[in-house]
Amino acid sequence: MSYQIAHILFGHLEAEDIVSENSKKQALEKAEESLDRIKNDNVAFEIIASQVSDCPSGALGGLLGQVEKGEMVPEFEEIVFNLEPGEVSNIFESEYGYHIAWRYNDDLLDEAFKS
Repeated sequence: MSYQIAHILFGHLEAEDIVSENSKKQALEKAEESLDRIKNDNVAFEIIASQVSDCPSGALGGLLGQVEKGEMVPEFEEIVFNLEPGEVSNIFESEYGYHIAWRYNDDLLDEAFKS
């Protein structure tokens, strides 16, 4: 099983392998504000990812590409493999910081690649 996944990472000083000056509290506040902008203000996920993500994938709108089970940390997989097509997750935490994930709508991707 694999899905096209994008995510936004909010690193903090306690996170593994992430360079960030944010405290854990600041990272969570930034994540909450970003999720609100996506879900309530209808700002595109890709725009928020490119503006605030601490992951290099932010430059690609958060796109991680095709993700298969066993490739990511368990906390990440537990969330993303339970998302419906087109669904944006709530905030969740892994050893790398806080995340918001988005499972691409498979039908839209299929259409995009047919063109």
